[in-house]
Amino acid sequence: MSAEFYDENLGNFLLPLEKSPWLDLYQVAATLVPTPDCRVADLGCGTGRFARLLTYHGVTSYWGVDFSPNRIDEARRYVPEVEFEVGDLREARIRARFPEFDTFIVTEVLEHIEDDVGLLSSLPQGALVVYSVPTYDAAAHVRIFEDVDAIHRRYGSLLATDSGPIHTVVRLTKPQNRVFVGAALRR
Repeated sequence: MSAEFYDENLGNFLLPLEKSPWLDLYQVAATLVPTPDCRVADLGCGTGRFARLLTYHGVTSYWGVDFSPNRIDEARRYVPEVEFEVGDLREARIRARFPEFDTFIVTEVLEHIEDDVGLLSSLPQGALVVYSVPTYDAAAHVRIFEDVDAIHRRYGSLLATDSGPIHTVVRLTKPQNRVFVGAALRR
């Protein structure tokens, strides 16, 4: 979907963190971010709700990027103490910043982009990647992951997906929907 689609469909994304329908996913993902001292790049950061949670956990070195100007405007308003930028993850100017970071967040992102493998390939080797992928289809999803083995098949050559647990988050708002959340080093 285009940036305009995401600009126009803010809805639940404007709820405060504590009422976000993604809070359960965010809480699991936040436990996978190693220390407050890490340098975090949140790719597809949306409205900054996960950024807010990370600041509650002490993270201060944070850069969020999203191609939706309205979402970035909201993120800047909601979490003014960290950096946000409007940009497309395929842009050279955005990817040129990747070496500055040691931890990458790609939650609720990989299922939305055609070249997910290309994005992961552009991350620095040795970086920690905290990711989530869904088991269910939605209008903006270009792929789903029926099981954990699908994650290993798609990303195993780029991420050490077999090196740690992959958590299953049952969406509280839609219990039939599940999301896998994990962390892996970029090979």
